[in-house]
Amino acid sequence: MLSLRVTLILLGILLIGVLYLWEKRRRRSAQGAQADNAAPEVAPVASAPTLSPKGGPSHIITLHILAPAGQPFRGPDILAAAQNADLVFGARHIFHRMTENASGARVLFSLASMLEPGSFDLDHIETFSTTGLVLFARLPGPADALAMYEDMIDQARRLAHALGGEVCDERRSVLTLQTVEHTREQIRDFNRRLLLAQKQLDH
Repeated sequence: MLSLRVTLILLGILLIGVLYLWEKRRRRSAQGAQADNAAPEVAPVASAPTLSPKGGPSHIITLHILAPAGQPFRGPDILAAAQNADLVFGARHIFHRMTENASGARVLFSLASMLEPGSFDLDHIETFSTTGLVLFARLPGPADALAMYEDMIDQARRLAHALGGEVCDERRSVLTLQTVEHTREQIRDFNRRLLLAQKQLDH
């Protein structure tokens, strides 16, 4: 009789353990499914200041130009659109918007492919294609940041119109007036922090 009770107790403990492990695995599977179905959360590029080579804050401004689904941008079309937008092919095998100042020609912003490694091979541009392009600029730059951003938007729209794409923000969402104004405010805030950092260095 005692042996039967012990056996029943052991079987009960074993059953509880199996049920616990099964429930634990079920919850993990449910959490994994939710994670797979959830839209990925993409943090804004350089939303917080980082140290520039000179010890001050720096900031990255990014715009994307996305191709229609199933219709990637072709290399020759990209080359023609970039040239019409006054972008110059140069360092790192990507295109650049240049400006002239006292120290010579400087890069305002650059254009790269959204696909790794981001560069363009002009020797094989006929066979090149990409699902999107990215325009980016690092602040502080050689010109007024707000003016540079307006120029960047204008060129992104010219490229999108020429290629049949759509201008998007750093999260690859359609660029809206609200997003543009938010970026302008980020630039103004960056300018204030940059001015403060410069004053601190002077003291």
